[in-house]
Amino acid sequence: MIDQIVKALVSPDGKYRVDIFRRDDGLFGFRQMAHYERPEGDYWAPLGPYGTIADTPERAEHEARGSVSWLVEL
Repeated sequence: MIDQIVKALVSPDGKYRVDIFRRDDGLFGFRQMAHYERPEGDYWAPLGPYGTIADTPERAEHEARGSVSWLVEL
């Protein structure tokens, strides 16, 4: 099953985003994504491994905000 994104936080320049997602086991996590523009189409790709395992989406977002520097600007 694909993780369900419950919230997406996009950087001010639109080049990055952090997805807060619900895992198959009911827990939550986050992953940072980068936006790429290609002639065949734009796409988002993960940067590094997934971050944290949390019991609520709010806790996962809190962890993301402590790990991803550009989130301080939001």
